[in-house]
Amino acid sequence: MSRMRITALFLLAMAAWLLSLADAESVQAALPDTDIEATRDYIIYNDDTTLMRYNPVTGERRVIVGGLEFGGFSVNPQGMVAYAVTVDGNQEIYVVDSSVPGSLPYQIIERPSTHDRPLGWSRDGRYLAFASELVGNDDDHVWLYVWDGEQSINITPHDLLELVDSYDISWSYDNRLAFTVWFDRVGSNYHAELYAWDGDETIKVMGSSGDDRFPGWSQDGQLAFLANDTNIYIWDGYSTINGVADRESFVHVDPELTGWYSRPVWTPDSRLSFSGNSPEFGHAQSYIWDGQTATNIGQTPDYHSSAAIFREDGAYAFVTWFSAGQYIYVRDSNHHELLKTEAQNIPAWGANNDLMYCTYGWHLTVWNGNETQVVSSGDPIIATWQKTGQSIYCTSG
Repeated sequence: MSRMRITALFLLAMAAWLLSLADAESVQAALPDTDIEATRDYIIYNDDTTLMRYNPVTGERRVIVGGLEFGGFSVNPQGMVAYAVTVDGNQEIYVVDSSVPGSLPYQIIERPSTHDRPLGWSRDGRYLAFASELVGNDDDHVWLYVWDGEQSINITPHDLLELVDSYDISWSYDNRLAFTVWFDRVGSNYHAELYAWDGDETIKVMGSSGDDRFPGWSQDGQLAFLANDTNIYIWDGYSTINGVADRESFVHVDPELTGWYSRPVWTPDSRLSFSGNSPEFGHAQSYIWDGQTATNIGQTPDYHSSAAIFREDGAYAFVTWFSAGQYIYVRDSNHHELLKTEAQNIPAWGANNDLMYCTYGWHLTVWNGNETQVVSSGDPIIATWQKTGQSIYCTSG
């Protein structure tokens, strides 16, 4: 290689090394906003009665809307936040665009004499599921609706023989909705059944003497859930007989391991994680099931560990519970430990692989793979990643 070529390469290397942070930032700022927004995730959370938006990269936070008395909210991938407020005795749902500073909220649909509350947006942000109760209604029945941007569709099951107290929901990747119907949570008939709405009709998935709950969709359209308190089943999501899910199509996940705490969670590659009874330790452990074999990925002999949640590269996080210590563990796809820290409740992954969780105090905390930062403190705190929709709940109650 000639001396002139060596000198030129040396000067190019020096120029790259001397590129300042300000230069790098100016290059990033020159990129189209859509490119930056496509890879950036935000945290929407409540600070007492104020909804806030937080950028974990820059630390920037700003008020979305304040002065509210709300019990929850839901955000879609485009940044539209649905929340409920009380107006003249009615509880009404409003939507505001959190991505636009100073955006004005608007009421999605006028429903006089009702108490409405948002339950969750579909994964593409097109639909919003919400619960509704008539004001002054003697039977206190709660109804389930889907708003499609123009009208609300009543998808409450027709075969209910008891009063509904509340719903838990899970949207599929193709806009089907699975939901748990909770009956009389404060009475002696406290139990739950599982239904699904396919966009046209509502069908029963499971109904038993115990609780049927924790529905979750895989990316390929299967529905996993916990039935009758202790059994995990997988429904293919489509097979029905007379408007009811075909139980002959169900896959029963290792009944020797599953128990009342076995909350099933899908991995990005459609395997299933859950907490199960441990034949090797005296504590429940986090497992991953590949369709045939369940593998202990918790390996915490001194602690119970709950179902892991996975990010796209195979790394996973799980929590310990009902043990001497309560921690969050983060491990990579090869099960090497990346983080162990005191925390509580199930954490949540953002689109940029940041992990959001609750620390004692209560503090909303984010870990970016290298360091942690406290976003807010309070009790309770509800926080949601905008793009992934994963949420956490920090509370002592």
